[in-house]
Amino acid sequence: MPASSIKSIVSLVKGCVETSPNLEIALESNPSSLSIEKLQQFKADGSINRLSIGIQSFQDSRLKFLGRDHSSENALQSLLDAYKVFNSDRDTVSCDLMFGIPGQSETEWIRELNWLFDNINDSSHWNALKHMSLYQLTYEPGTPLWRIAVKSSIADFNPLKTSDVTAAMYEAAVALLHTRTNLRHYEVSNYAMPGHESVHNMAYWKGWDYIGVGPGAHGRYSDDAKSERIKTMKFVKLDAYIQQCKSIDANGTQIRKKMYDNVAIMKELIVVGLRVKQGICFENANNLAFGADVRQVVNWDAVERFRKLKLLASDDKKSFLQPTERGLAVIDSILLDLLL
Repeated sequence: MPASSIKSIVSLVKGCVETSPNLEIALESNPSSLSIEKLQQFKADGSINRLSIGIQSFQDSRLKFLGRDHSSENALQSLLDAYKVFNSDRDTVSCDLMFGIPGQSETEWIRELNWLFDNINDSSHWNALKHMSLYQLTYEPGTPLWRIAVKSSIADFNPLKTSDVTAAMYEAAVALLHTRTNLRHYEVSNYAMPGHESVHNMAYWKGWDYIGVGPGAHGRYSDDAKSERIKTMKFVKLDAYIQQCKSIDANGTQIRKKMYDNVAIMKELIVVGLRVKQGICFENANNLAFGADVRQVVNWDAVERFRKLKLLASDDKKSFLQPTERGLAVIDSILLDLLL
């Protein structure tokens, strides 16, 4: 999408709603879609102040397995170019990487991260390292990636037996970023300089209202007058989405579902809220769930057990709940025991 189109969209949105002076306007892109000229156009238009680059790996063999259309050289160059262009205090460039790729070892993963940090340092862009997302590659049974992985010639790969390896990769990366960077681990997969956390992702994790626009986009908003939380989803297929947008409704919405059960709202808030290091303030959660009490959906025996294991932190008044650094690494397992 050209920079001029993005500028037009942003201008349209600003004309419809009141926006904050500190509005985050984020763009996600693949390295193959970026050039220094395009980055300069984005910057000159003044619309974009956050850029997330889906690099995934700096190893060509891994990129080929993932079906990506860029090379490791292209990936590094696009990142360094972005650092050069988006260089104000307010700007944020995020480098998105994956671990747990078939055949990848902990040693290779840490070597790749060190290689990246060395290159950033050598290029004099160290101060531009403000955000990283490190995602574990997951395999959903029946998907093309699952079938490719199972049939892979990599002898030591089994999607069902990678938890120990990926856990070691996760812990090693957390330790490395702590020692080599100034990034703070603020969510399971995300690290940022203070003030450069992803605002739009925080909206999901904190249970804020958000509107999804475009084919397949999801949204959440609260109808305070009716004490209801509404889920929305746009048509996935482009033709159907365009056709519906031209109708009298003119919003492309396929599903508008009311979440009548406030307990379900509370459980969703807990599941997403405990992904964040900051955790959950029970008073805020109770208000967002229209009076449902977080204490009624949490197994407090499990909380005490996880507190003793130093995986969760809380207080005697049960006013908040947050994961520790160790707890973030196993939060999915914790949640299985935590919810009633």
